Amino acid sequence: MQDTFLALMKRPFIEDETHLKAWLIRVAVNKCRNLFMSAARRKTAALETAAVKYKLNDDDIGVIECVNKLPPIERNILLLYYLEGFTAKEIGGILGRKENAVFKKIERIRIKLKNMLED
Repeated sequence: MQDTFLALMKRPFIEDETHLKAWLIRVAVNKCRNLFMSAARRKTAALETAAVKYKLNDDDIGVIECVNKLPPIERNILLLYYLEGFTAKEIGGILGRKENAVFKKIERIRIKLKNMLED
């Protein structure tokens, strides 16, 4: 919230109240999205250290390696869903997608991971 209002202070004065409200909401959503995505990126490093700390077997490490090979958006969706416990609706709100689209994306990512692991 602070970052949103700091961005407002740096911006020239906006006279139209409805435009100001829309601008504030958009900035707040973008700030939250950036925060969640940076947290998800930190989780990738946490996966690698978890392999050492918890003495994961080769299959577990293989899964981690495949997840790390995914494009960032797919990796972040998986991390938010499985590690952070976000619902598909919450992830959809972060990414600006519908809940069903997030479920479908998770399904496609799981199939992609399965194919990667079979190779």
